[in-house]
Amino acid sequence: MRRWGKAVFACLALALAGMAFAKEPSTTLQVVGDLYLGEDGSVQRVTVDASTPLALKQLVQSTAASWHFEPVLRDGVAARVRTGMVLDLEGIPVEGGLKSLRVTKVTFNGARSKYANLVVPRLYEGMQVLTALRVDDAGNVTDVAVLYLGMGGVNVNTMMRREMTEALVRSLKRSKVRPADLAYGDPADATMLLPIDYTTASGRAPSDSQRRFRDMKPVPWLDAAHQPSMPRVTGLTPGSAVAIDEDDVKLRSSVIGTLL
Repeated sequence: MRRWGKAVFACLALALAGMAFAKEPSTTLQVVGDLYLGEDGSVQRVTVDASTPLALKQLVQSTAASWHFEPVLRDGVAARVRTGMVLDLEGIPVEGGLKSLRVTKVTFNGARSKYANLVVPRLYEGMQVLTALRVDDAGNVTDVAVLYLGMGGVNVNTMMRREMTEALVRSLKRSKVRPADLAYGDPADATMLLPIDYTTASGRAPSDSQRRFRDMKPVPWLDAAHQPSMPRVTGLTPGSAVAIDEDDVKLRSSVIGTLL
């Protein structure tokens, strides 16, 4: 997420207050927050991260409150959902100041994974790892399973592989995510997948990053009907934990390209 500089804050606050400043190239901004969705897909509440300037926060909240989503179904029943939101905006400069902000992209992610504080050990360069985390209602990681551990072509003996697996389990059990009772309808006991890439000295990520998903072991605490499916997991971003049962949030309202 892009950090907001004080200069951007000042320009944005002046613009939204109707105060003029010199015409400048388009400014890109990113706003992060949460949406609380009712059973019918309506937005019941919008929160925006505290680091956002007040004028922009109010503008985003009033705009997002008018959006409407497809109802989220859990076992065929409409459920209320809290989802993280990342909103990309582009400032449109005109003579006399910034006239408006245009939405260029909006993405949604799980409320619990958004606030995950993951503890990952330092291991060998070039490794590819896929782990499963079991999270309780308080946000504690109670179980860890290493579903795949690739050494980037380096051969290691069984003892070394076991030691690295144990190091991953010990570290990840110290991780923390947002408690379920704060996540507005999230299941209390969730399984999250966490792919990890250990880059090489040159900063390059390992090749064939999809192999871990093709060769992953089953999650030991899930039955066959609830194992993660390939099409859903192959798009996971290394370093980001995502719940297997994360809700598929679909926006009905036309947002991209609209002005705030």
